[in-house]
Amino acid sequence: MKELISNIYQWAENRNFFSPNGVTQQTMFVKFVEELGEYARHIARGEDTTDDIGDIAVLTIITGYLLDRKPTYRVPENHNCGFGSDYWLYRLTSTIGGISENLMFGKPIYSTNLENIMISLHQIAIEQGTSLELCLEKAYNNIKDRKGHFENGFFIKESDKNKSN
Repeated sequence: MKELISNIYQWAENRNFFSPNGVTQQTMFVKFVEELGEYARHIARGEDTTDDIGDIAVLTIITGYLLDRKPTYRVPENHNCGFGSDYWLYRLTSTIGGISENLMFGKPIYSTNLENIMISLHQIAIEQGTSLELCLEKAYNNIKDRKGHFENGFFIKESDKNKSN
């Protein structure tokens, strides 16, 4: 897991996420809402959410670095609290909602907020018969060769840029 987190940081660093023209707190707020929406859409359709779980984890890691809250996620191995996926989905959405509000209004984000997202994702992954590490690995493999640039604080993928031309 440490290597994946390091690879994600390096990927974001190489694409200028943390530069003055990179992501902002407000654009991270929008990305959290977007990724949570994609996750909800796949749940509603009964589709695989492995990549969505990984995408939210990637976003959480990047947010941690952006806010100088280096990830120190202490996600328990093979731990299932038995609350069920509805509880963890509620906890995930309420934590993201609180973080998004703080991002939008420039309030501080604490490492425990980010860890709560990772713990919720971990529990959701277990409920789905997988692991957070496998979800994160899938998401990273989908983005690792992705190239693009920033416009107004948003990363625009080369593939998206080519579609609009």
